[in-house]
Amino acid sequence: MTLTLPTGTMRIAAVVALAVGLTPAAATAAATPAPAAAVTVRVLPATAPFSAPIDVLDSGVIVGNQGDGGGAGDDDATVFAGSRPWVALAGVTVPLGRAGAPYAQANAAAEPGIVAGAAADVAAPDVFTPRRALRWRGLRPETVPSPDVSASAAAVNRAGDVLVDRFFGTQVHLVAADGTTTEVAGAFGTYLSGVSLNSRREALLFGATGGMASTGALTVWRNGVATVLPGMADARSGARLCRGGITESGYVARSYLDLSHLRYQVVLRGRDDVDVALTDPATTDAEVACGAGGDAVNEAGHVIGIVRTRDAAGTTTTRATLWRDGSAVDLGVLPGDVSSRALAVNDRDEVLVQSVAPGGALRSFLWRGGTATELPAPAGYQRYAATHLNNRGFVAGFAVRTADGTPGGEVAGTRAVTWYVGG
Repeated sequence: MTLTLPTGTMRIAAVVALAVGLTPAAATAAATPAPAAAVTVRVLPATAPFSAPIDVLDSGVIVGNQGDGGGAGDDDATVFAGSRPWVALAGVTVPLGRAGAPYAQANAAAEPGIVAGAAADVAAPDVFTPRRALRWRGLRPETVPSPDVSASAAAVNRAGDVLVDRFFGTQVHLVAADGTTTEVAGAFGTYLSGVSLNSRREALLFGATGGMASTGALTVWRNGVATVLPGMADARSGARLCRGGITESGYVARSYLDLSHLRYQVVLRGRDDVDVALTDPATTDAEVACGAGGDAVNEAGHVIGIVRTRDAAGTTTTRATLWRDGSAVDLGVLPGDVSSRALAVNDRDEVLVQSVAPGGALRSFLWRGGTATELPAPAGYQRYAATHLNNRGFVAGFAVRTADGTPGGEVAGTRAVTWYVGG
C-alpha cells in the first residue's frame, strides 16, 4: 500500500503524527497553543547532547540540528560534530533524512516546511571538508545540483529555490526548485556567502576580501543585477557590518561604522534601492540586530537593534530599540537590569529582547505593544536565550546545561526550547 502525504507543513504534520501515534488532525490542533495569560515553556526532546533551533515558521514548525558536539554563546547555539537535522511540531521532534551521510546540517527554512542545508561524508567536518547541498521538502533530503565540488545551501524561499554557496569560495548560485541554475554575479568580495532569499528571487549576500585583515560588504541581487550597498566592515578596525536578511517586500536593514563620526549608522533600503538613514551618526551610536534569528526588519520596514549611550565616566549602556515610521522606540529592560538588545521582530511589531543584569546575567522577554513579558528559564538549566520569533508570537531558543552547574561553566549540552505568550 502506498501512502501519499500532502506537501509542506501538512506533510510534516502527518509524518510527525504517525511517528507518535496521533491523527494528523490532533497533531495540527496541538500545534496551536490556546490563549493564556501565563507563558508556556517547552523543552524539546533530543537524542544527542547538543540540540538547537535554526528557525520557527509561522505554521509552528521548528527546524534545528542536534549532534555530539556543539557550543553556545549569548544569542546562538551551534552543533558541529555528528550534526543531524530535525523538525518539531507540537513538542514532537522527528529527524530529517541525511541522504546516507554521517553529517547533515540545516542552515535555513521557509514555509511550507522547506529546509536547506548540506551534508558531508565525515561526522566532524572542517572548513576544507567537501560538502554537498541539500534541500528537504517534507522530511526527505534531495541533493541540490551545483557546479561546485563543495557546496552548501545557505538560504531558501517559499518556492523551494535555494542560494548555494561554493563552500569557502568565490561563487554563489541561485538554484530554482526545478533545478535551473543561475550564477549570482557582480557581488562584492573574494569569499561570498548567501544571507537570505525571498519569493521574488531577490537575494542578499555577504562578501569579504583580504583574508584575516578583510573588508566586507553586502550585496543586493534583484532581477539579475547586483548592487553593492554603501558601507564597509573592516576586520582590522573591528568594525562590524550587521544585517537582517531581505524581506518578502524587499527591505534590507544594515548598520556600518560611519568613519566621519566613528559611530554606527542604521540604514534601511527598500525595493527602490534608496537608502533611508534611521539614525544620525553625529548624535547617535546604533546598530541593527546581529542575533542568530536574522529578523532585524519586518515587512513594514520596521527595524530593530540597539542604541548605545555613554555617561560622563565613559560607561557604555545599550538599549533595545525599534525604529518605525520615523521614530525610535526604547524597548526598555526587565526590572533590576541595566541594558538590553533586540534580537528579532515580527510583522506585528512584537520584538524579542535580551535583558542584561548588572553582573552580566541574561534574561529574555517579549515586547508587545509597550508591555514586556519575561520568558522564564526552563527548570534544570543554567542559562538560556530566546533567539527566534514567528508572526504568531511563538518563540524558539535554547537552554544550556554546564558541566559544573554554574551559569559560567563549560557547556556540557544544549536543548531547543519554545515559549508561547498568551493573549
